[in-house]
Amino acid sequence: MIDVQRMPRADNSERGVLGAMLVDPRTIEWLSGNLGPEDFFANKRGRLFGFLVNWRSKGNEVDEMVLIDHFANLPDQGEQFGGIPQLSTLSGSLATTLRFEAQAKEVADAASRRRAIRTALEMAEAAVNPEVPMETLLATQAEALVGLQPISDRPWHTACQVSMEYDDDYEAMKSRGSAPGVLSGIKGWDGLMGGAMEDGWLIYVGGRPGMGKTAVALNIDMNLSSRGEVTIFFSLEMGRRGIRNRRLTAMSGVPLSRVRTMQYHQGEYEKVDGALNDMSNQRFIVDDTPVLKASQIVSRVKRIAAIHGPPAAVFVDYLQLIEAERPSSLREEITATSRVLKLGAKATECPWIVMSQLTREAEGIRPQMKHLRESGGIEADADVIVFPFRPNKDAGRQGGFPGGAPIGERDDVMELICGKHRHHISDTVHTVGWDGSTQRIYDQK
Repeated sequence: MIDVQRMPRADNSERGVLGAMLVDPRTIEWLSGNLGPEDFFANKRGRLFGFLVNWRSKGNEVDEMVLIDHFANLPDQGEQFGGIPQLSTLSGSLATTLRFEAQAKEVADAASRRRAIRTALEMAEAAVNPEVPMETLLATQAEALVGLQPISDRPWHTACQVSMEYDDDYEAMKSRGSAPGVLSGIKGWDGLMGGAMEDGWLIYVGGRPGMGKTAVALNIDMNLSSRGEVTIFFSLEMGRRGIRNRRLTAMSGVPLSRVRTMQYHQGEYEKVDGALNDMSNQRFIVDDTPVLKASQIVSRVKRIAAIHGPPAAVFVDYLQLIEAERPSSLREEITATSRVLKLGAKATECPWIVMSQLTREAEGIRPQMKHLRESGGIEADADVIVFPFRPNKDAGRQGGFPGGAPIGERDDVMELICGKHRHHISDTVHTVGWDGSTQRIYDQK
């Protein structure tokens, strides 16, 4: 066992936080959303924190003299909170609000470290018990790791926090010159999003086979992971080697056919080898389990986030292959699955990009919302719905696409059609470049 006195602690910051609450009661609302009494190493300071939050919530005045009078009338004269002398010390001449946010973080960090130590000891004790099945042990450990998140990761937010977040978003926008959220690395896509993808969005990418919906997802995935972001790609159709090969061809510029067969022209293997080295240092996760329920996908995202860090985005390819939670009509199954995915996006606080098949009616024409298969639940849950469309897909073939390019045109253009946007303009189209041989999507000059 670890000596209690050796446990991580932030005594000065604990005092600083309490002092700030006494000097400026306006800090209490912010602090109450980021700390709890259990985060304090000293029990009396934790109880005083909880008392001040509760006292303020009842509309009482937070003033040293008022509190001293109140403590004086208590049976223990406030000894459970450290007594009257502690009030005078905390609100003395050294008390300040200049560092209360930084001090709150130090208190929360120390509390998280103490929880980590206790969790590690509990996990070690369970691991040496041969009667605990290995699967149960691993599942319990994953849940325990999720539980290590600091108390500030609460699902509710005060008016003060929401207001301060806007200031943070504005400063972030000025520093990077774009709206807050996740930038895809493709300006055409970001323009369709209204600037950037936001946390908790559920984005559907619908298309007929061969139109490039998986390529859209993989290109965004690659751009994010190349910036050092964690991404998670669930591929229920294509195996991880297929995902790897598509990433390699896009990163190296070597055609997919030669990456897959490994029959390279001169100098191409060196390009692929360099792309492999870059890929090995990235933080993307691929799960190619062919049969998964939506609830299992959400659970796995949470477990992966606990181990590798929160993802910048989650990708699922594709909706109709997700196993139903319970057998019913196809429409009910899709609706239920879509709802679970939307809740997962909100719970993990990052955008989820989910591919979806379209009906055969969309073959050869620009897709519309009516072409989504069993679209009722999809339309209700989606924040954004995008249809990638290659008007020149069959250019050069007999017949071509109705309404598409004349025979002989190059298949080097992809339209990103916005069928729905809950937060921005719908029915817009952005055109991007498309290189079929390398599966690469790029911004046109």
